[in-house]
Amino acid sequence: MKSGRWSILARGVGLAMLILSGVDCQADRGVPSPPAAAPTTAPSSAPTAKDVQTFEDRRAGVRFNYPSGWAPEKAATAVFDVAAPASATKGYASISLDVPSVPPHFPGMITPKIICDHYVKDLRENQIHDAKVEEAVDIKAAGAPARRVKCSGHEKGKVMIEVAVVIVHSERIYIFSCDADPEGYAAARAALDQAVATLEWIK
Repeated sequence: MKSGRWSILARGVGLAMLILSGVDCQADRGVPSPPAAAPTTAPSSAPTAKDVQTFEDRRAGVRFNYPSGWAPEKAATAVFDVAAPASATKGYASISLDVPSVPPHFPGMITPKIICDHYVKDLRENQIHDAKVEEAVDIKAAGAPARRVKCSGHEKGKVMIEVAVVIVHSERIYIFSCDADPEGYAAARAALDQAVATLEWIK
């Protein structure tokens, strides 16, 4: 699932920008908004210093924590991409961060909901055709507007679960995501929540 996910995110950004520029004026066919927003929550048990690693990228302007022992993977465009070791979970679990390029636009035109909606649309069209949205909520991440969407479905006959957190900060898009099978979901979601909860903006 890794190799296709980042192209899906890029297409989502591109489709959103087409709509914003007036090329496509059709109503948004993505995920409907839920009536209530939910705050970002940290993992239920705070890990100790020895249980975490810190990722920092000054070009992306971010710093955050993730579980110790998770090893790098090779995603096509990801700034950050790691998977859980066999000792951490019985299934597959990974977390990633992508910071896609954004074409010129007026301030405030890009919103987390626009990106999330088109991400889900493309996910259904190109990868998890039966993707079901189980959660779509507006949140805050390091003080910035964000939206979290959880989808599940089948890819090549196997059940997969994906959660994406789209953040818009200083007119840049940051997309954290976790990717897992049912056995690895708990570990993947905990790692995602940890990364988002510890996110800092740096220069």
